[in-house]
Amino acid sequence: MKSFHKNIILILLILLSNHIFSQKIRVIDSINERPIPNVFVFDLEKKNRKTSNINGVVTLDDFKEYDSVVFRHIVYETKIFLFKDLKNKKTIQLNPKALGLSEVVLSVSRNTQNIATLSRKVSVIDKRTISMESPKTSAEILYHGGGIHVQKSQSGGGSPVIRGFEANRVLLVIDGVRMNNAIYRSGHIQNSITIDPSALERTEVIYGPSSVGYGSDALGGVVHYYTKTPKLDNDKTFNYKRSTSYNLRDKSRITNRSIEISKKNWASYTSYTKSNFGDIYMGKVRNHGYNNWGLVNFYSKNTKSEFYENPSVNNNPNLQRNTAYKQNDLIQKFNFKLGNKSRLILNFQFSESSNINRFDKLTELNDLGNLKFAEWYYGPQKRTFISSKLNLYNQKLFDRMNLTLAYQKIDESRNKRKFGSNILNTQDEDLDVISINSDFFKRLNRQNTIAYGFELTSNNLDSNGYQSDINSNDILESISRYPNNGSDYKSLAGYFNFKKFINLKTNYDFGLRFSSVTINADWDYDFFDSDYEDKYDVLFFNQFDDLKMSNASITGSLGIVHRMNDLNKISFNLSSGFRSPNIDDIGKIRENAG
Repeated sequence: MKSFHKNIILILLILLSNHIFSQKIRVIDSINERPIPNVFVFDLEKKNRKTSNINGVVTLDDFKEYDSVVFRHIVYETKIFLFKDLKNKKTIQLNPKALGLSEVVLSVSRNTQNIATLSRKVSVIDKRTISMESPKTSAEILYHGGGIHVQKSQSGGGSPVIRGFEANRVLLVIDGVRMNNAIYRSGHIQNSITIDPSALERTEVIYGPSSVGYGSDALGGVVHYYTKTPKLDNDKTFNYKRSTSYNLRDKSRITNRSIEISKKNWASYTSYTKSNFGDIYMGKVRNHGYNNWGLVNFYSKNTKSEFYENPSVNNNPNLQRNTAYKQNDLIQKFNFKLGNKSRLILNFQFSESSNINRFDKLTELNDLGNLKFAEWYYGPQKRTFISSKLNLYNQKLFDRMNLTLAYQKIDESRNKRKFGSNILNTQDEDLDVISINSDFFKRLNRQNTIAYGFELTSNNLDSNGYQSDINSNDILESISRYPNNGSDYKSLAGYFNFKKFINLKTNYDFGLRFSSVTINADWDYDFFDSDYEDKYDVLFFNQFDDLKMSNASITGSLGIVHRMNDLNKISFNLSSGFRSPNIDDIGKIRENAG
């Protein structure tokens, strides 16, 4: 009987020791240090197989000391370690896979090219990566581009930074049409969140000045989003998909539904995404020693229907109240086969958010140490995008042509009210953008190719300001953010690019672009004189009947590439970029006291 008890105790001790000494390793991305789920971990004989969980953690219980342990993931480079070398490690870093030299890139020179022939640095984030990572917004997708920082201080934000350039010095493009417009500011730009990540086919990032192909604003680089295009199919297919993601931490819920219909001569793709983002919850551990750092002890409970004279106590100071928001995204695309040498793609996109609170303003303190603002929020941000794209092939003057006519409508507003005040100040912007893009590609012979095209854009801005009394609902005209009598921004550009293959391993290219920009802005001076003489420098505005500006620029690029083998190449690129001032630069009115 004693021996039986000893055996039981021995077995329990062995099991306990195995539990105590079981080794856990966290697998993270080498660039952004985020955990990598679904990493396949196994020995060379595949007797032991493990998979990392959602936190990137994998348990290495059953491996032997001299086993070779393989860490493999579909979008990361494979790494192999001896198990004995992992005993003192707590984390393993995996490197994102570099683009293979057979990868096709769409954005550089605005034409399909093999990455092996490009002298520019380009990152491609494909739909497989997007699907596996399930990003909340299209700004978060860029974390996987490599070398990109995304400025994000709250849920309703995401401003890409490329090589130190941000906002209106980085160009955002959607399906070949520039998103940057007349009111893109030098501060943080959050417009990338208006693109639904569930509807993206791929995202390409060009690093460095890219003004030859894209014009103004492409100083730090270009972020080009490509939405899914339905494919033609002789077999007549119908696909319906639904996906839902839920985050317990901020209680966010994102639901996407999509339908794709494919036929011989036409195809359709429809996608609708409903997103609900909850308040952000901060971590409790503050290893830096400042235990009160970042705590939100008070918050504003004010809404349109409820009025509170004083700040409210936050029962959970680690919860960043008023950071929640909602968003709806809709996309509808049609692909028509007009003939053997032509295609027509119709593209409709709509995005609308709820009010998005400015969290940093709602936690700002006045001179007495109390919360300054009862309300500070961006009104519903709406983006409407309509385009028709005609593709022609194998014509005399070109092998391929893309002609895109697009219309964009942007609605946004800023709203603020201080504690102790009944007056809500609102600045409202309505922007209409019309653009025409045409891109041509021609192979002259086996060694020489040319690409050329033109772009025409027109921005028309209507900017208004008003004050509303939350008690009486009285509304008074107020100062607008931009010229209150209307303004417009127009650009015209043409570009040319030549590429020559010296031999099978070496090629060079050069390009030129001419761009011309004109701005007209007009103020209503009588409004300033009658109502705001004490608050604004009326003499400044009276210097001008209106404001007109005209700029022109010539930019160029030169690059050479030598391919050493199928995996490696040496490249050199010299390029110039420019940024023409827009209405935000020359016509914005700011009240520093408020």
